[in-house]
Parts: sequence; structure tokens; C-alpha cells
Amino acid sequence: MSLTVSSLSTLFGGLGGSSSNSVGMDASFLSDYSSIRNGSYYKLLKAYYSQDSDGSKTSATRAKISNNNKEAVANRTSIKKMNTTASDLKSKTYDLMRTGSKSLFKTKEVKQDDGTVKQEYDADAIYKGVKAFVDSYNAVIEQADKVDNSSVKRSTISMINTTASNEKRLAELGITVGSDYQLTINESAFKDADMSKAQYLFQGNGSYAARVSAHSSNIMNYSVSALNSGGMYSSHGAYSSADLVGSLYSKGI
Repeated sequence: MSLTVSSLSTLFGGLGGSSSNSVGMDASFLSDYSSIRNGSYYKLLKAYYSQDSDGSKTSATRAKISNNNKEAVANRTSIKKMNTTASDLKSKTYDLMRTGSKSLFKTKEVKQDDGTVKQEYDADAIYKGVKAFVDSYNAVIEQADKVDNSSVKRSTISMINTTASNEKRLAELGITVGSDYQLTINESAFKDADMSKAQYLFQGNGSYAARVSAHSSNIMNYSVSALNSGGMYSSHGAYSSADLVGSLYSKGI
């Protein structure tokens, strides 16, 4: 849509009257006129109505909006997957933190060669639970690289810092932290370790597992918030919304 003589006449019609009418113009009209004179209206119109004479958007504008749409859709898909991945991690931490009869850390009586009875942990069951946790944890770290959302990334970084503060204790169980922040568990080293140390890390309200669970909850909440919002504000400070208004804000209009 182009500015026609008729539309210009409408905009400036009040300026062609008597001097008394000009003097009596209200402040809002003067403000609008000033915006037209200093180019503010032109910038907005140029960005929003960037069109050819036949009314269609220019190729450059269409391509940019199309790319914005594709990026927004891809980011939305990544955030959905992140929500699912974080939910799985929370579930795995819950399995490790259960107490009572369903606890992985409950001991059982094992008869020794000398005939005595000793309370022992089921190292195989505990390893299976911790290995599932490690796999879910790594999936969250990997997915975080694909998500463009500052809140989700901050929560993931907080989780990484929590792991870093427990790195030495994890190493005692054969669990190491790589340069990519992902975890690796050595099965034989873990099963040979003191399972009471594993219980210390993975059970209790103040345990490592409890803190990871809290971080996974935050990631889930921020993911849901981003999916429910009209425009997803990214870590680059730009709206990732698939709508045109979001793309205009990203341009700084």
C-alpha cells in the first residue's frame, strides 16, 4: 500500500484552513505532525509496509520474515524437546531419591562365607539407576546447545555449576565430568565404590540429586513459559516470535 494524494490530503488537511484554525490545533496533532517531519512515521511505515506497487511485500522482506518464521519454529521445537528431556531427568532423580521399601539404597542381608550375616547394598540396582540419571543429565546438556532461550540456558548453567561443585565426590564413584560438561560413568569403578557415598550424593533433600531435580524443574517451567508466550525472547535479545510484530521489534522499530 502506497501513500496516495488522498491519504496525504487527510493527513495535512488541517493545515490548509484559516490562521485561527492553525493556532487552535491541539497538542496531539502537533506531536503527530512533528513525528512526520522528523521521519519517525516514515521509518515505521517503511518497515511495516515494505511493499511493491502491486501491494505485495518485497522479496527481501518476504525472505527475512520467512527466515524468522523458520528459526522461530525450529526454536519452538527445540524448547518442546528440552521440556521433555528435563522432565525425564526429574523422573530419574526421583527414582534415586525414593526412600522406604522402593529405595534403591535399601540394604539386604547377605550371608558371608564365614556364616555371618551382613547388610549390603544392591550395587547392580544402584548402578542401573545412576546410569539412567547420567544419560538423562547428558541429554539435557546436549539439548541446551540447541535452544535459544536465555532463561533455559541460565538454569542449565546453574545445573552444570552444581555438578562442578560435586565433581570430586562424583569421581569417587567413577563418575567424571568431561570438557563438554557431560558425565561419564565407569561401571566397574562405580560398583567397587562405597555405596554409602553414592547414597549421600543421590538421596536426601540437600543432596546433589535434589539440587539437580530443582534445576530440571526450573528448566521445565521456563520451557513452558516460553511455549505459552506470544513471542519467545531469545538469549540474543531478539524476539523469536513467528509473527510480524515480533520481527519488527527485533529490528528495533
